[in-house]
Amino acid sequence: MKRFFAVLFTLALVAGTASAVEFSIGGKAGAGFVYTHDYKNSEGDTFDSTFIYGANVSVFSGINFVDFADGKAKLGIRPEVGGLIQIPKIGFFFDARLPVTFTYVLNEKVSLGAGVGIGLFDIVDLGLACNAFALFNAGSGNILLDFSYDLGLVNFEEYGKTDCFGVGIGYQYTF
Repeated sequence: MKRFFAVLFTLALVAGTASAVEFSIGGKAGAGFVYTHDYKNSEGDTFDSTFIYGANVSVFSGINFVDFADGKAKLGIRPEVGGLIQIPKIGFFFDARLPVTFTYVLNEKVSLGAGVGIGLFDIVDLGLACNAFALFNAGSGNILLDFSYDLGLVNFEEYGKTDCFGVGIGYQYTF
């Protein structure tokens, strides 16, 4: 299953790049919060919920396929790979997201957008990835302010489903 999602992620990136109207690449950093729900394993042991917080870092590419409404609206995808660096106990949790995004240009300086798609947290938790973002024109790219939420739906191991929330700021360079 892990290989399937890796292949899906790679194919979406390659196909998107080949037919893109607009392509950008960037990175972001911010705060991340993870909540794992109560669960019971196959042996009947019950485990309490956990709350983890830390620094959220990621790299992403913005691939817009469709440009409509006289260039005011864009439809695309934003593959993202990163993770949560747990604080104060040091740990790292891998995160990958593949949302379909809609971006609306308010004026030449500001754009607003939202996305929904699939997310994979710590390789074992598949969920619904949602985000809302604002882009502020700065040079040849944009400053990004991003709010994201991943709702854990399926866990491939014996752990509780995981919900993730993050807020980040970053920069994306547009080609």
